[in-house]
Amino acid sequence: MSMLRPPKGITDLLEWICPDYLFEGIIGDLEEQYYADVEDVGEKRARRRYFWNALKFVRPEIILRNNITLKIINNIMFTNYLKTA
Repeated sequence: MSMLRPPKGITDLLEWICPDYLFEGIIGDLEEQYYADVEDVGEKRARRRYFWNALKFVRPEIILRNNITLKIINNIMFTNYLKTA
């Protein structure tokens, strides 16, 4: 029997989007729910639920907490100010 693991692509997306201090907690909660879903509804439906639950975390509030995103937004705004001036 193989070791069941959540979809890697979704985990990588959340790691890229979420700040480090939020990532550990979010992934921990998602994986815990995934393993409970595998026991309740099977692997295929559990993977689908994991995907939708992960997408719920992709919100502007989460993304904007990431310092990299704020730097990109600030650079875009600064460029816009230069063009306007």
